[in-house]
Amino acid sequence: MKVKGIHMGIHTIELYTGNLKYHQIQKVIDQLVDQKSIQQIFSDSYSIDRYLNSTYLVDQGIRMRLHQSHDKSNGISFAVNPSTLLAEAYQPLTLYQPTMENVRKLQERLADIFEEIHLSDHGKPILIPEELSLSRMDLTADLHLSKSADIPSLIRLFRKSMIPRHYKRFELEGKKDYSFEFATNEISFKIYDKIYELTQNGRCPKKYAGRKILRLEVSLKREAFLSKLKMKRKDDLYTMLRAGYESAALIIQEFIEKLFPSQGVHLPYPVAEQQIRKSKLDADTKEHMLFLLKKTSRGAGLDTAAQKWKTHYNIVDARKFHSLIRKFDELQVNPITLTTWETKGIPCVRTWFSPECM
Repeated sequence: MKVKGIHMGIHTIELYTGNLKYHQIQKVIDQLVDQKSIQQIFSDSYSIDRYLNSTYLVDQGIRMRLHQSHDKSNGISFAVNPSTLLAEAYQPLTLYQPTMENVRKLQERLADIFEEIHLSDHGKPILIPEELSLSRMDLTADLHLSKSADIPSLIRLFRKSMIPRHYKRFELEGKKDYSFEFATNEISFKIYDKIYELTQNGRCPKKYAGRKILRLEVSLKREAFLSKLKMKRKDDLYTMLRAGYESAALIIQEFIEKLFPSQGVHLPYPVAEQQIRKSKLDADTKEHMLFLLKKTSRGAGLDTAAQKWKTHYNIVDARKFHSLIRKFDELQVNPITLTTWETKGIPCVRTWFSPECM
């Protein structure tokens, strides 16, 4: 398995407008109903307070969520794929790299869209794109892999990694070979087989069929990116997007270093076990390493294995875990192993982001 190249950028941004009036939202809903492109997600018994989705603009790279309420703020959220919106054609693998010029064009396209969905009063715009709040950005890395890459095995490495505290694992039933996600309320990290996703949705161009592309996507909601990127709430859209794009590689790499504390090679489990047993380490150290290796492979991941190790051996000092990881590194063995015998091993995930691949 070889990383042939890494493409970085922004996949999706979400822009939000609130404090609209009930009748203004209703006008947009009526237009979407006429286009037979709206779906009600929730409604009260009187159908006054409701949440709705629309894919009317999906071919232009926009999905909409609408909230209508008689006694609360009314709003619309626009999930935008900037590359598709700017190209005016579906761009499945083009990641957005913001410039002042293309952000200006993006806002011009949004102004046209507002007119198209009747977001207006008496023919006059009630909103300009500059007034939208950036509520989410998805910082993305596409890893273009050699044909020999076994993507389900690579995704399994992430499933078995050391998920940070306060994050929860999410897996879609029947799709664990193709995607994995862990998240908090403000941040999510998703790893998935991009070509499989396009194929499942019937949107994979023939020229991409058979390619091996692993997508890593960190989605930051507003409070998270304001904090991580040291942004001010009054910063304009270009400033925020540019900061996100320039920090994407660093943010993804920081996650990977937390997920994979060991720098050892990912080996098939029996090979890793043999390497530890035949080493010159003392018997106690070997026992601890084999315990961690087994629990990581058979359990949820390295994080839960570490907790079981601490409990089993009455470990109080957290530094002992890092000492044990250093023993793995000395042997060039990673506690996160492979399930196949088809490979002698692959380099630790944290080494994939080499400068020559960027």
